[in-house]
Amino acid sequence: MTDDDWDLVHRVHVRGSYKVTKAAWPHMQKQKYGRIIMTASAAGIYGNFGQANYSAAKLALHGFGMSLAREGAKNNIHTNVIAPIAASRMTATVMPPEVLEALKPEFVAPLVGYLTHESTTENGGLFEVGAGFVAKLRRERSHGAVFKADASFTPTSVGAKFPEIIDFSQPQYPSSIMETDWMALLERAKALPSNPNPEPQLRFDGKVVLTNYSAAKAGIVGLSSTLALEGKKNNILVNTIAPNAGTRMTATVLPPEMVEALKPEYVAPLVAFLAHESNSCSGGIFECGSGWAAAVRWQRSGGFGFPHNKPLTPEAIAAQWSAITNFDDGRATYPTSAAESFQTLYANIQNTEAADAKAAAAAKKGGKKQAVPIDVEKAIKATFPSSQFAYTERDVILYALGVGATRKDLPWVYENSEQFHALPSFGIITDNRRRID
Repeated sequence: MTDDDWDLVHRVHVRGSYKVTKAAWPHMQKQKYGRIIMTASAAGIYGNFGQANYSAAKLALHGFGMSLAREGAKNNIHTNVIAPIAASRMTATVMPPEVLEALKPEFVAPLVGYLTHESTTENGGLFEVGAGFVAKLRRERSHGAVFKADASFTPTSVGAKFPEIIDFSQPQYPSSIMETDWMALLERAKALPSNPNPEPQLRFDGKVVLTNYSAAKAGIVGLSSTLALEGKKNNILVNTIAPNAGTRMTATVLPPEMVEALKPEYVAPLVAFLAHESNSCSGGIFECGSGWAAAVRWQRSGGFGFPHNKPLTPEAIAAQWSAITNFDDGRATYPTSAAESFQTLYANIQNTEAADAKAAAAAKKGGKKQAVPIDVEKAIKATFPSSQFAYTERDVILYALGVGATRKDLPWVYENSEQFHALPSFGIITDNRRRID
């Protein structure tokens, strides 16, 4: 991937969304009303092989939308984010007609219509939508582990308690960075006995470690998710931390007890453990600081699947809103990949419903088979055999031309170019075909 590949995607998705929103924002503030929809993607939420630039850009829009939701709330400006799956002119050439029909945009637009209605109070939500299925996502955080904040807080002690860090048996659902009481965590940490440091100690003698250190940047989470997928085959592990630590600048404005609570020394041991060869975790997200560390993952509501033989309307979505946004009815799932996410959407393709009681009775009288109920849980757990996708230079060139490349873009349209290669998004075709077959 070149710098231009990266910059082009971010200029379209991130900067493009910023420019449009910036132009509309003053008018929304003036009229004390506004509704904004950001478009993310499963590639950003879960990562997707070959789409590091796209994944980073799309999840960045979720972070952008969360900030807009908070800033706009006082002026009745609501911002929500959707991650749709819908057919397009590009996918029309590689998908069978029945799948294209199920993935038509008409199964996405009603959710947008509902979220942008003046009576809707939803703000700051993230929704997956497509094929008549709608569900809400949120971040779930483990209870985490607290460490003694002293010299015994080492990578080895983190490794000893790592199962506790990633234990989601006592989950939390924070909606604001202010909900974590860092001072209370530090007091708990100070009251603990010294941390266990079992042998052998984790060391880095003779090794080089590179760490990407970033705080609460959604785009980096999307990038890291894809890098974790791509790096797996080469034993390259990628994790993301959201640390709470002070700097030399904050040391001059915060009281001494806060400076103590935010010491970088209370973050570094987690970073060191994640970077050590004994760690096998990749694609994880962790919050840390004040001698505390916890894991974070996506939780998706059970959602609601609408029938395909009826037009989907905003009113229908409003009627099922409690089911769409219910995380506590025992149907919530924890998808970790785009493929897992899509399985539920694809399972809903066969969801049909008789138009009325007469139609149902007539079908029964005529001996017609009724639609077989979909076992969603079974569909989610289904596994598919591996397959091979063969393509030629011609396929790579035709794809590039189909998405806007010109005769001047030799690396994409001329097979004899020294830099000839497929566009990163070419992998979408192989992935879609594999799931459909």
